[in-house]
Amino acid sequence: MDNEDVRVLQIALIRANMGPQAVKLGVTGATGYFGPLTKKALIEYQSAFGIPSDGVFTLATRNALSKGVAGEVKGVSTTSVPV
Repeated sequence: MDNEDVRVLQIALIRANMGPQAVKLGVTGATGYFGPLTKKALIEYQSAFGIPSDGVFTLATRNALSKGVAGEVKGVSTTSVPV
């Protein structure tokens, strides 16, 4: 993934707002750097949707993000995520 791909991923994770790591990422903003904070937010998102939670951006994660998954997951309200 290049910096723009990472930036788009970060925006999607921030908008999905799945928990405290996404909030922290939102405070930092979409920098285009895939560091520990982005990885933690990605793991948080993957865990919420039952995707293998390893912090690796896989096709399954991409599909979940691109569908703009909405509703409630594990008791957490979600919103559409345009990617």
